[in-house]
Amino acid sequence: MILMAVLAAVTAPATDKIMVTAYDQLCVPGSPSQTVLSHADQDGWQSSGPDKPKDFDVTADRFKIFGTAILRLNARDTNVPSARFVTCGISVTTAQPDLASDVQAMLGFAPAFHFGTSANFFALRENGRWQDGSMLSGKDFAAAKAAGKFYSLLTLSHEGGACVLSFQALPITQGKAAGAP
Repeated sequence: MILMAVLAAVTAPATDKIMVTAYDQLCVPGSPSQTVLSHADQDGWQSSGPDKPKDFDVTADRFKIFGTAILRLNARDTNVPSARFVTCGISVTTAQPDLASDVQAMLGFAPAFHFGTSANFFALRENGRWQDGSMLSGKDFAAAKAAGKFYSLLTLSHEGGACVLSFQALPITQGKAAGAP
């Protein structure tokens, strides 16, 4: 029995890798929050139940249990007069010290800033691929942002939890965010 538990622990993927996989599968660039939440519902993520995290917002959150970890998905669209902000992230209530390196492996490039327990990646999404956006000129940054191709991805890990979260700003033109699906 002990051997089975040890084997399960050795072969089970780490929570940080599960978080990054969930992020990569659910937080599809350019997808509105309701599409993300719909995909999560179809993939077995829950909006209610006894294990529901505290401060849970059923309009923007879903959760899924992986072993002893409860992953929380948050997807929101927020409109302000000049832009629509699309955010999507996965969080967990335990520290994940390898999270930044796992996100780096997913994206294929290093973070623009790395502070040990947190990292910030500047990314472009073109032709279904992530590209490093940290060295863009001011003009190229403005063009990428205006086209809805620029993302800021953040990772944070501390003893109280961890998250990977992306932000996308879409300029609003003629009542609709540019680049909106």
